[in-house]
Amino acid sequence: MTTLQLEDLGTETLEEGRYVNLIVRRTAGKLYSMTLELTEEGREVIEYVNSREWVSDTKLAELLEDHITGGWWEFIAPEEVGALTDAPILAKSDNVHRTKTGRLWKVTTLFWYPDYALRCPVDVLARVGRVTFVAAE
Repeated sequence: MTTLQLEDLGTETLEEGRYVNLIVRRTAGKLYSMTLELTEEGREVIEYVNSREWVSDTKLAELLEDHITGGWWEFIAPEEVGALTDAPILAKSDNVHRTKTGRLWKVTTLFWYPDYALRCPVDVLARVGRVTFVAAE
């Protein structure tokens, strides 16, 4: 993980992955956004992943596999936080608190994709090489 101080813009943290790098931006001490950016290897597999007859969240999970299986990030089901959306929601694992039975008890920061009803985030990744999720606290 690399953190850069950006003059007048806050900080940017890079978490490198196999297919996708995660870039978390913070301004004025608050989280602002997380950008998923394809790596070289990600550019090689994006067409294959996108051609699969999987739902959007499954495609996204495939590209984020190392971030999720490594225990650093996890998907949050919208109903777990009372969100009236079907948007994909991600949270840093150390911000997620669950009971012993796995029920979500508390989560401090989420990143969600507000354009989910208009375009698939994996389609955007395939087309432009990056897609941005917005922070919600």
